[in-house]
Amino acid sequence: MWKTRADLPGLIKLDIKYDIDKLREEFKLLDHDQWNADISESLENMRQENNRLTKKVFGWETGGAENMIKEYRSETYHQRQLTDYDETFELREDRNSGSIWDKKFYKGKKEFDERAFRKLLPDLPPYITEICESLGEHRTRVGLAKLEAGSLIDAHRDYDPTFAARYHVAIDTNEGCIFGFEQNGKKHEVHIPSDGYVWFANTGMMHWVRNDGNTDRTHIIFNMDSQELLENATWAEQYGS
Repeated sequence: MWKTRADLPGLIKLDIKYDIDKLREEFKLLDHDQWNADISESLENMRQENNRLTKKVFGWETGGAENMIKEYRSETYHQRQLTDYDETFELREDRNSGSIWDKKFYKGKKEFDERAFRKLLPDLPPYITEICESLGEHRTRVGLAKLEAGSLIDAHRDYDPTFAARYHVAIDTNEGCIFGFEQNGKKHEVHIPSDGYVWFANTGMMHWVRNDGNTDRTHIIFNMDSQELLENATWAEQYGS
């Protein structure tokens, strides 16, 4: 049974831990010229379509599609994709989440479906590759996100967890970095430490990120076309309700 954003806490620390020292070393080995680069025309199409859908669903209010567009092109927020479009991607027959993304928009448009961007890029470092492959057939898009010191990602919503579940591992951070979200009228702000643990982020909630520190914040983010990881792992900590 797929759980919606209302069924899940805003942030959950899972009892799953990766080797943070290996992740940091391999992060240094990546081609850093690829930050914010459009790997393919399909990826850019997906971004633009996602922006239009978010506008349609949430409107242009603060935290809507306008802010999402700014995120992709911000001078202080950067992304580096580790996966690309997989032409063989097919949505599972049992995949009936009820999400508006499934029902209204992405159906039949694989090139606009973020879950189709699951093919690992060639020549990724071995430990990053190992992690991605260990997540199994339901792992979809993977990428790095970097927020520069003294920067903010404005409050916004992404897709509901019924469309895909999103997980973070902090590679580099500082005490001034927080992940904030609003749930049931209450605002929460949580620091995600760079200790190798996996965190589920309920991106269907209005959420924001702030880096008040003096160093950049970098996370590896992976998405799953399934909630099995969330269901099977022990919840070490949870925030929100």
